[in-house]
Amino acid sequence: MATQSPRYTTPTALTAVPDCRVEVVSVASVNDHVLAEQWVFKGTWTKPFPGGPLAGVQPSGKSFVLPGSSFIEIRDGKIVSDTVYFDNLSFLTQIGVIQPK
Repeated sequence: MATQSPRYTTPTALTAVPDCRVEVVSVASVNDHVLAEQWVFKGTWTKPFPGGPLAGVQPSGKSFVLPGSSFIEIRDGKIVSDTVYFDNLSFLTQIGVIQPK
């Protein structure tokens, strides 16, 4: 659980969450062309997001722990698709954009 997957450290995440890190929990082959990956994305929102739906929202300084999974399709040695699943409501609540009920 200690390796980092660079695919998730996009420029937006690196800007808004400079301490972001991704811990890969497990990777398994689904078939000859698809890998399933479980991961945990962690960090602290300390700078504004430069784009997307959170652009213009002031950073809360709150930390988050966000588990997720990906299904990665590989053809001819290249990633052709990466379908990612995570709980966006949990993320937005943890960083203080949405108040818990």
